[in-house]
Amino acid sequence: MYCSTLNAQLSHKLAVAALVFAALFTGPLGAAKVSFHLVAEDDWNAGRLGPEHFLPDGEVFLYRVGTFEPAIVGPLNEKLEVPPGEWSWIAEGPGYVSVLAGVLPVTEEGAASERLVWHAVPACQVRVEEATDFRRLTRLDLVSLDHGAVYPLVPGVREQAWVPAGKILAYGVTVRGLDGIASPRRCPAGAAISFGVPSPPPPGRQSLMGTALLPEDSENKPVDRAALMAAFVSRDAALPTLPTAAAWSPGRVTLFFLDVEATAGWIGLEHPELRTERLLVEGREGEAWELPATQLRERATLTLRVDYRPRREHPSGRLHLYRCGLRRGDRASLHHRACRELPLTRELIRGLHEYTFPGLDHGQYSVDAVIGDDRVRGLGNKVFPYLSADDDAFPASEPVPLWELEIYGEITEDSEPVAGEVRIEGTLTGVTRRRVFPTGDDGFYRLLYFGEVADIFDLKRSALPEDLRDRPAAERMGLFSMSDHLQVCDAAGRCRVFHISSALLGEGRLDFELGSARALEVRVEDAMTGEPLEGAMVSYRPPSPALRFRDGRARYVEPEDGHAVAMHTDADGRLALRGLPGKPLDLAVLRDGYRPSGRRGLVVPPETPVRLTIELEADERQGATDLVLQDGRELGRAAILVYDENGVWDRRCSRMANGRGRVELPGLCGEEAVAIVVHPRAATTLLPPGALSGTGRIEIAAAPDPPLLLRVKNSDGGPLAGAPVAVSLGVATLGPDEQVFAATGHGSVVYLRTDAEGEVILQGVDPNGAVAPQVTVAGENHSLGTHAAGDVVELVID
Repeated sequence: MYCSTLNAQLSHKLAVAALVFAALFTGPLGAAKVSFHLVAEDDWNAGRLGPEHFLPDGEVFLYRVGTFEPAIVGPLNEKLEVPPGEWSWIAEGPGYVSVLAGVLPVTEEGAASERLVWHAVPACQVRVEEATDFRRLTRLDLVSLDHGAVYPLVPGVREQAWVPAGKILAYGVTVRGLDGIASPRRCPAGAAISFGVPSPPPPGRQSLMGTALLPEDSENKPVDRAALMAAFVSRDAALPTLPTAAAWSPGRVTLFFLDVEATAGWIGLEHPELRTERLLVEGREGEAWELPATQLRERATLTLRVDYRPRREHPSGRLHLYRCGLRRGDRASLHHRACRELPLTRELIRGLHEYTFPGLDHGQYSVDAVIGDDRVRGLGNKVFPYLSADDDAFPASEPVPLWELEIYGEITEDSEPVAGEVRIEGTLTGVTRRRVFPTGDDGFYRLLYFGEVADIFDLKRSALPEDLRDRPAAERMGLFSMSDHLQVCDAAGRCRVFHISSALLGEGRLDFELGSARALEVRVEDAMTGEPLEGAMVSYRPPSPALRFRDGRARYVEPEDGHAVAMHTDADGRLALRGLPGKPLDLAVLRDGYRPSGRRGLVVPPETPVRLTIELEADERQGATDLVLQDGRELGRAAILVYDENGVWDRRCSRMANGRGRVELPGLCGEEAVAIVVHPRAATTLLPPGALSGTGRIEIAAAPDPPLLLRVKNSDGGPLAGAPVAVSLGVATLGPDEQVFAATGHGSVVYLRTDAEGEVILQGVDPNGAVAPQVTVAGENHSLGTHAAGDVVELVID
C-alpha cells in the first residue's frame, strides 16, 4: 500500500540524513540503543540542532518495515533498545509531528547511528470518532496532502495521532485492500478533529487511488512536480475529471478521485519532462480501489542520420517533426495535416549529418523535409519513428537517403523535338497545384525531385515488380501518387495525360512523344454569362496508357477499365488533350458552385482535333451537398467513397469534399449508388442511394469519443500483428484500397493492419449508428453492433 512503499522510497535519503548527527554505535551485539529527538522546523532550517532545541516531551513509534502496527513505543530524548531489522518510525510531540517518518536499519552488529535528530512541523490532533466500528478495517491511514506524509492508525493500538496541520485525507483498508476514502478536511495547528470509517461510494459511483513514481534526473534532482497534469477520462463522460486531492512525497505522487462515475476509462498522466502514461480503470460500482503504481519515465531523444544530396541550390531546407498520436500507424494514415507539428526543426546540411530531437514522448512521429516550396513527407523514406511505452529509446536507424533525382529528355511531336513542359498536377476538386519542368535552351526538360521510396502499396498500385521490396531504399526512389497526374504539354498547352498509376523510378533519360493522332480541345464556360471557368476538372475514361519508367527504361501499359484521368482548365477555361485512345470516351466536368456535366460515348477521330464547348449552370444549391457535423461545423476535405448497387467501390465517382464540406459527384455517377463518408471528426457514415445526387445539407454524427479499440490475438493468446482490417457498413466495405484513397485527403483516418501489439483504433466507427458496422480481420467477420464507444473489442484468430 501507499505507506509501505513510501517508507521504502525514503530509506536511503533518511539514513544518509541520520549519519550527519550520529556517531558509530559500539554497544552489545543483537540490539542497538538509539535515541530519537525532534526540533521545530524553524530551528532545523536555521541550523539550530543542539540539545537545547530538542522538543522536551513526546513519543516515537517504531514499525517493522511493511507493517502498520508499532512494535516499539517509547519517549523522545531517551535511549531505546531496538532489535535487528529495518525499522520505520514516526515521532510526535505536543503540537508537533515529524514529517515523512524515518527509516532506521539495525544489524546484528548494531545501528549505524545512536542518535537521530529530525525536524517536526506544527500539527493538529486526529482522533477516531467514538462508537466507530472498526471491525471491517485493519487500519485507517491519514494523509497530509500538504506534506505527502502518511500516518497509519490501527484499531485498538492507536486511537489518535498528531499529523501536519493543513489539508488532511483519510482512507480505510481491509484485508482485501482499499475500502473507502473520506473527503479532504482542513485542520489548523493545535486543533483536533475526528475521523470515522470512510464509507464506500454510493451505487453507480467509485473512488480511485493511483500512484505515479517519478524518476530523478542525472543530477539527482526531482522533476518539477507542479508540472504534472492528471485526469480521469471516463468512457461515457464528455469531460475529464480532475483529481480531488494529490499527495506528494519524494519520488512519487498519489492521486485521489472521489465519487466519480463507475465506468471504465483511464487516468492520464502528462508532464513536459516525462512520458505520458495511462492507468487503466475497470469501473467498479460502489467500490474504492487502488490502482497499481506506475513508473513514469524520462523522455527520449530521436537521432537521425540523413544523407542530404540536392542537385541545385534551394532557398531553404529544414527537417520538421510531427507527432501523430500514441499508437503505431501505417504510412497512409500519417498525413502531416492529421499530426501536430512540434517546435523542433533542424536546418539541413549537405552530406551525411546527424540530427537530434530531444525530449520526445512515446508515440508515432513523422519527419518531413521542407525544401523550398516542396514538402518531402517522411523524408521520402517512410521515416515515421515509433517509440512504444516500453521502449527505453527510439530504435537505431540506417542513414536516410534524401537525394534529389533527375529525369531529363526531349519532348517530341512526330519524332521532332518541340518546346514544352512536364507537369505533375493534382486532380482533387478545386486543386490546381502544379510542379512544372519546362524545356530549357538546350531543348531538354529536367524533372528534379526528391524521391519517395516505394513500399508494397506503391508497388501494387503501380504494378512494379515486387522484387524491389528487398532492394536498398536508394534503389526504390521515385514518384508515386494517387492524386497527381503526369502530363506532358507543348508550348501551346496541348497535353498528353498519363494514367494515374504511372510511376517514375530512379534517374535517367526519358523522351516523351506527344502523339498528335487523336486530340480534343475543350472550353468550359458559365452557361449564363459565357465567361470562361478556370480550374474546372475535366476527366475522361478509358484513360491513356500508364507509363512505367525504371532506371532509364520506359514501357507503356494499358490500364484497367473503370479508372479516369483528369486535367484542370486554364485562365481561359481551356484545355487540350493529345494522344487519346481510339475507344469512345466518357467525359465528366466538375467545378465548385456549378452543376456537374459530361458527355458519353464521345468519339475522337484520328488527325482532326475535336473542339467541344461545355456550359456549366451556376447554382449553389443544385447538384451540391454540404456535409456538416450536428453542431454545424463543416466537414472540409471529407472523403466520399461511392459504391454501386452491388457494393463495388467506384473510384471514378469517389472524391473529397472541398474545404467547406461541399461535394459534387461527376455527372456520370448514377443515383443508385451509396456512399460512405470518412472524416477524422465524424462518425463513418453510410449514405443511402441518391443522397448526394441533389441539393441539400446532410448532418453527420460526430466520431465516438473515445473510439473503439480492436485487439486481435492468436490462438495462443499473443498479439496478432500485421493482420489486414476492413470495416463494412451494409453492402459497402472499407477495404485497404478504399482506406488508402480516403487517407490521401487532408488527414482522413484509416485502419489497414494491426500494429505490433495486435491493436487498431477504429476511429470514427460508431457501433450504435444507423447501420451496424462489421469488422473483418484476416478473413473472419465480427459484428460491432453489440459494443459501445470506447470498448475494447477482443478477437481471437486462429
